[in-house]
Amino acid sequence: MGHSAPRLVGIFTALALIIVGTAVVTAEPVDKDLDIAEAARLASVAEVKPPQPPRSPTRPQPKPDPKPNPCPPRPPKEPGPKPPKPNPCLKPAPPPPNGRRCFVQYITEMIDMSSFDPNAALSWKANTSMVGPVRVNRPLPTPAVRSIGPFVLLDHFGPVPAPREKLPAHPHAGIEVMTYLLDGANEHTDSLGNVGQIGAGGAQWMKSGSGILHTERNLLDRSPIMHGLQIWSRLPIAAQDADPDYRAYQSEEMAEWTEDGARFRLIAGALSGRQGPLELALPSVMAHILLPGASSFKIELPDIEHEYAVYVLDANDQIIVNNAQSLAQGDIVRLPDGTHSIELELSDAAPVELFLIGGEPAPQPLVFGGSFVLDSEQAIREANHRFQAGDMGTLDGVPF
Repeated sequence: MGHSAPRLVGIFTALALIIVGTAVVTAEPVDKDLDIAEAARLASVAEVKPPQPPRSPTRPQPKPDPKPNPCPPRPPKEPGPKPPKPNPCLKPAPPPPNGRRCFVQYITEMIDMSSFDPNAALSWKANTSMVGPVRVNRPLPTPAVRSIGPFVLLDHFGPVPAPREKLPAHPHAGIEVMTYLLDGANEHTDSLGNVGQIGAGGAQWMKSGSGILHTERNLLDRSPIMHGLQIWSRLPIAAQDADPDYRAYQSEEMAEWTEDGARFRLIAGALSGRQGPLELALPSVMAHILLPGASSFKIELPDIEHEYAVYVLDANDQIIVNNAQSLAQGDIVRLPDGTHSIELELSDAAPVELFLIGGEPAPQPLVFGGSFVLDSEQAIREANHRFQAGDMGTLDGVPF
């Protein structure tokens, strides 16, 4: 009994350890037939934590699909001609120090002529544009017709109350610029130092040539109304770099006469045996015509090789031109090539005002660049460089 007591204590101790081991080690059950040695071994490792299973590497969560783009993808750019190499003789123009820029709000791209048939009469209504604070009707140019004779722009402004603000200083090159006043009075100032005033019926004329800046202001002490036409005529290519020039023509200098109740005021060119005071670089005609209402009239044109158009300044009703075209106020008709006369029929009793333009076709190509009209894009860039560099002179802080 003395020897068996320690052995029984050992057996009970082993059984207690086995019970504890089965509570901790759960990876596999303990067999009832384990011997004491195995029980002791399990007891010795019972306190050792079983190894943790390896963690799987964290995978990046996929990003949610972006929201669909509502705009269709842009088509690939078509390979176009390479831009011309810059002229190494030209230095980059310095920017104006005070940040002021030229006032240019005219034509900025070449105009497509592919749909124009010169053998058919073509009439259309003038577009509306803003020139500074003034809204103008612009019958010329259009996407179909970029010139009529040498004329490349015709703007009709007013009649409106004359603004006190003067037109901001801006440059021109390659054209003759004219302002013909139907009413009002204004003053011209340019970068050559010229100053000139005209009243109703007078005309400001400026040859821009290689480049000049100018501005105009209304003379409110002489008239509260502003009403007139701005007209550009293309210079011959050989003369587009000529020295600028300026002159003011007064109303009494215009050739004026009455014929069969119609009143004519001839500004430039020849008509009915008379000669206008303005002599443009290319053969041309400009005439302001007032017709009595409810009448018919025929105007003989000076040269059938020239291009002509009639613009309706003022009319209450339709005007029939050459028994075909029906025009209203703000309409213009470009007559077919070879036309030798204009026949007009008025049904309304109110008088009608017309403006006739025409002449030798403008030299090609015509490239419009703001207020410059020249024969190439390179010429436009060079003119802009001269302007920014101050080579056209300065006026009212423009370009610096």
